Amino acid sequence: MNFPENSIPMIFKTYLDELKIPYEKVYLFGSRSRDSWKPDSDYDFFIVLKRDYSREERNRMYAMISEKIHNTIKHTSFDIKLRNKSNFEKFIHAPNYLDNTVVTEGKIL
Repeated sequence: MNFPENSIPMIFKTYLDELKIPYEKVYLFGSRSRDSWKPDSDYDFFIVLKRDYSREERNRMYAMISEKIHNTIKHTSFDIKLRNKSNFEKFIHAPNYLDNTVVTEGKIL
């Protein structure tokens, strides 16, 4: 199914709700958040989870999200990061970490 470019971030967030992913915040970052994207640019999503989850739990969540998004939005690339709350809070102010870049350059959905 093809969706308008500007609707994909909100569709992504709706999918998280449908899948009952326990997120605190969702960011769009990278070229799509800077409005410097090209037609073949991917969507970069950074999900801050409500608490800390094991690697196994995060992998399960990632698999659910990935399956849902790739089965419904065709011909579009996605990069999805899931971050435990404590790690996000730990690295949010560290300039050389993705967490800091996401907060300073990304957009909260």
